[in-house]
Amino acid sequence: MSDELKAIIQRVVGNALTDEQQQALLVAIQSGQATLATGDRALAVDGNADNAVLITGDRNIVGDGNIIFEGADAEVIRQYLRPSSTSFDTIIEQVRSRASEKVLRNFGKIQLLNRRQVDVDQLYVDVYVLEVQDYRANIPGLLKGQNVREQFDRLGLAKRGERLKGLQVAESEDYPRLMVLGKPGSGKSTFLRHLAVGCAKGDFLEDYIPYLLELRDVDEPGFSLFRHIHEELELDEEEQTKQLLRQGKVLVLLDGLDEVSSALQQRLQDELRRFAKRYDKNRFVLTCRTQTTKYIPEQFSPIEVADFNPEQVKNFALNWFTAIAETPEEGEAQKEHFMEKLSEHPQTAELAVTPVLLSLTCWIFEDSQCLPEKRSDLYREGLDLLLKQWDDNQGSNREAKSEIYRQLTLEERKQLLSYLAVRKFEQAENFILFEEAEIFGYISEHLQISVEESKTVLVSIAEQHGVLVERAYQIWSFSHLTFQEYLASLWFCKYSQSPENLVDFVIEDNNDQWRETFMLVIEMSERAGYLLQELQKRVESEIAHSIEIQRLLDWIF
Repeated sequence: MSDELKAIIQRVVGNALTDEQQQALLVAIQSGQATLATGDRALAVDGNADNAVLITGDRNIVGDGNIIFEGADAEVIRQYLRPSSTSFDTIIEQVRSRASEKVLRNFGKIQLLNRRQVDVDQLYVDVYVLEVQDYRANIPGLLKGQNVREQFDRLGLAKRGERLKGLQVAESEDYPRLMVLGKPGSGKSTFLRHLAVGCAKGDFLEDYIPYLLELRDVDEPGFSLFRHIHEELELDEEEQTKQLLRQGKVLVLLDGLDEVSSALQQRLQDELRRFAKRYDKNRFVLTCRTQTTKYIPEQFSPIEVADFNPEQVKNFALNWFTAIAETPEEGEAQKEHFMEKLSEHPQTAELAVTPVLLSLTCWIFEDSQCLPEKRSDLYREGLDLLLKQWDDNQGSNREAKSEIYRQLTLEERKQLLSYLAVRKFEQAENFILFEEAEIFGYISEHLQISVEESKTVLVSIAEQHGVLVERAYQIWSFSHLTFQEYLASLWFCKYSQSPENLVDFVIEDNNDQWRETFMLVIEMSERAGYLLQELQKRVESEIAHSIEIQRLLDWIF
């Protein structure tokens, strides 16, 4: 035996073997019965040598050399070593079991708007893979080539790829780091809970340890993601948590990256980038309302939550009505009745394709066994949901950042939003997107506060309700064009001193947003007859003063 090999074997066994035992080990190695290799921290011996198996490596920590001996002759050597009480594999299983129980207990059910609860794995979503784009887009760039009415909900998002099952994408080796995007109420949080519960039950990435954090609950100035993970996994030593993360054993799920308080936001994003780089073997899924690079760490693939397809609408409705019914058969019957009514209201059906708005529609039907005949009633309920009940369901930690906004009544909040909707609609060339300085100015103007104070009001509206969203860096809009149109109509019905001005906008601008607003006003207003008469007068006046129209009429008659 060479001196070099003898020294290696002596390092493994700590001079505990006799010359004969060392020779037997050498023969076993040479004959292929055992293998000897070097690792990062110690030597590794696999196989059977004289009824002993020697294994070293990161997973089994015993003494400085990470050595474990198994077999008849193990006791010859164990007296010179401090044996490991528990293998790291066992520790991982214990941690996984604890983490899974915690996930199922805290995130296993989702509360519907009517306070009933359903299992989160009964709700599922599809996603679109998106191209990566520059977040510092300007307004002309966001509007270029867009049919604003048809693409409103996707402003600020890149081109869609293929529609895929959410679990399929999250499990793919092609997407170890995902950023899930979507408008408020689109199902991002539900999707993350679905992943966490699937992992906890062993149906999805069963070898991983699920960890889910709702970032809106983070309010500690010194918050550390690593420390929070360490505490959640309940390991004795931080080194154990680091070792577990280095091996890539954790499914890290972070919900609401853009909902962190502004004071913590940059710090958390910087830490997340460092964390994802340092522990890059783990899988990460984050959610965010908008596709902006300032929120998306490097090497994260953006995907967009897709609206429900017809089958998912049926499945959601079945879960809703089964949760409130006394028997599954009764729930099925209610679902069928609901779907029948929904087919009779195509405008409502077109809107009810996200969890929050479909929940609203189911709730209205549950209460009255019918759906609103008027679009305005559905929009009013939807807006009230976002302004009042959204906070109740999201938890009490989502508090107003602005004391001024906190003190506004529901009616005053509606009036403010209505003012913003109308002021933007007045701009024919761009009636959708606000520059940040522009919206600050409108808020300041309406509430008679400073521009600095208006900044915190905007943040409060965005974080509490999601009625206003940041589409790109310092570019804002309403979350749904439907709500902007409804709020504009509300302005002329309740708050404007001169509702007849709406007729001027309809005639002079001749844009879709004013036509939709006018139709909603006619549906909602007690002065509908007066407004129709004013419109008729203006049309007749336009015809009388139009040479082209007069020539056409002369030619016809």
